[in-house]
Amino acid sequence: EITIEPDDKSAEFFIIEFEVQSLVNQEVHVNPFDFSVVSADGYSYSHDESTYSLSGYFDAVNLQPLGKAKGKLAFEVPHDFQPGALVWSAGVYKAYGADDIIVQIK
Repeated sequence: EITIEPDDKSAEFFIIEFEVQSLVNQEVHVNPFDFSVVSADGYSYSHDESTYSLSGYFDAVNLQPLGKAKGKLAFEVPHDFQPGALVWSAGVYKAYGADDIIVQIK
């Protein structure tokens, strides 16, 4: 589910709800700061602090092997924003061979 809620004439909030699942045999820490949204024309946006006022926001979590978590993140974006992708940055897990995960938004 993807919802866009207007903020003002120059910006709006893009709100996305998603689910993550660990596919490895170790605990994986997942944090809202690991995610960004990329517009169709390539601009990246970090989640906005208004995320934490949403019901069911995506909070930091330690996923157990095959564990799942879901929630919502809000991004302040320009009024003409067209979604392209949700990106999870592997961060410290790159040292263990993990890659960033990019999911196209349709």
